[in-house]
Amino acid sequence: MKGEVIGINTAISSSSGGFQGVGFAIPVNLAKWVSNQLVKDGKVHRAYLGVGIQKIDPAIASQLELQGHDGALVTDVQPNSPAATAGFQPQDVVVDFAGTKIRTPAQLSAVVSRTPIGTKQPVTVLRNGKKVELAVNVKEMPSNYGERANRESEPKADGESSTKFDKFGLEVGPVTGDVAKQLGISAASGVVITAVEDNSPADKAGLSGGDVITHVGRKPVKSVAEFEAEMKNTSPDKGVLLLVKSSDSSRAVVLKND
Repeated sequence: MKGEVIGINTAISSSSGGFQGVGFAIPVNLAKWVSNQLVKDGKVHRAYLGVGIQKIDPAIASQLELQGHDGALVTDVQPNSPAATAGFQPQDVVVDFAGTKIRTPAQLSAVVSRTPIGTKQPVTVLRNGKKVELAVNVKEMPSNYGERANRESEPKADGESSTKFDKFGLEVGPVTGDVAKQLGISAASGVVITAVEDNSPADKAGLSGGDVITHVGRKPVKSVAEFEAEMKNTSPDKGVLLLVKSSDSSRAVVLKND
């Protein structure tokens, strides 16, 4: 109404070719932040933590015994990253960053990326139901950040080493050095999924052969034996939370009967 720019349109939702009153835009504050850096340096400098994060849905909240769905769930902490140095752990829930209450992963990404590089920022996470205060030295995002090695073929474990868990529809084997290399994982840890039964809880959760399971519940697993021991204490009716890595992502999934 005042003739001020509030956003830059990127798309309009339309079923007839006409304007339906729904549009998508880049907020002007973000556009100004980007354009000012382009004018000054010719490139955009973004800060980063070095974690994989995802939204907290009701199933994950139940498994972690959270009271609500606010925050960003940490699914992976990359080696030698600002987050690793600060003491972040998988399954931490980030609820506050530099004084900003975090409600979604997208909000955390936006706040972190625009944080002044080289500064030390306070972070509050929920860990095992308790608040933990951390301090992270924010660094600039590397130019190749997010790149992953291409998976040439689906990893397979030796039949003698694999173990099948019928109640979840999973068959797993040990993670060898070759498997870790194929998946772009820095260290061989966890168990690799070698087969998923059709229409099983694992299949419905989106798991597939070649994914690597690193945690069962809140405990890390580094072998088939450790994985088997933890899975014996689980129930398809109550569900179990897994942390899973693939060649291009890390995520938390809940295996549970419908």
